[in-house]
Amino acid sequence: MDMFSLSTIIIIQVITFLVLVLLLRRLLYSAYAAELKRLRELNAENQNKAEKLARELEATEHEHRRRMETAEAEIRDLRNRLQADAKQQREDVLRKAREESDRIVGQAMGMKDRLREELEGQLQERSVGMACQLIKDVLSGDSMRGFHEGLVQDVTADLARVAEDKLRGLDPARPVLVRTPYRLTEAQVGEVASALSRQSGRRLQLSQQTDPEVIAGLEISAGSLLIDGSLAGQLRRIAARRIDK
Repeated sequence: MDMFSLSTIIIIQVITFLVLVLLLRRLLYSAYAAELKRLRELNAENQNKAEKLARELEATEHEHRRRMETAEAEIRDLRNRLQADAKQQREDVLRKAREESDRIVGQAMGMKDRLREELEGQLQERSVGMACQLIKDVLSGDSMRGFHEGLVQDVTADLARVAEDKLRGLDPARPVLVRTPYRLTEAQVGEVASALSRQSGRRLQLSQQTDPEVIAGLEISAGSLLIDGSLAGQLRRIAARRIDK
């Protein structure tokens, strides 16, 4: 093979490599653009749902104000009708009116608080579910596994702060169920079992169950005891702390 042919082959290979690099770059950019578009659409959908819940809450508060105004108007009318009655009768009726007013106001306030709590609970649960799904969609493979491992480590460390009286009633003859999206290593099983045994004062055994719905972290259950160290559980606690503030 002469020098010209060799140079031609090298040039063709270089051109081919550059074309492959350009094609691969275009494919990666297209995949990134598609994922970014989907995340924006998901964010827009979440925003629409949040706005809908806000409108529902505003409508509930408007209905509460309307009922309060109606109740106050009824009380004023009743008071005007009783002005001509005898003093004792007027006092008795006014006392009943005040009691009825307190009852109506109490019912209205109770209904408002219940509706607010229900809407906040629905919004929080939907937000937690969407956040879990978003994290699941964004993280995959080794990234999700690494996130899960870190969460398991944090939850295992937090077991030392679980109140001892919550664990003293555990039966050593019944294994403690641990649900995780990935099977725990022997070292992780030992750490969780040791932490629970120290807090309960008894030697406890673990039974593992893999459940992809957990997404990340772990859930520990035994009888009526539930320690939610899953991703959803962590997000619920964060949301609850923000609401309390």
